[in-house]
Amino acid sequence: MKEAFELATPVDITIYDSLYIISSIKLVTADAKQAEIAKQQGKNVILI
Repeated sequence: MKEAFELATPVDITIYDSLYIISSIKLVTADAKQAEIAKQQGKNVILI
């Protein structure tokens, strides 16, 4: 939870979004902002 909060705060995303990013290996999302942040975190992202 702490890691999700630390991710969410500086980039202004919800804790809910940051939890998905932190816990995913491959993220499938329709949220462009979430996809970009996940890519910056080194995640494999599919934007639909």
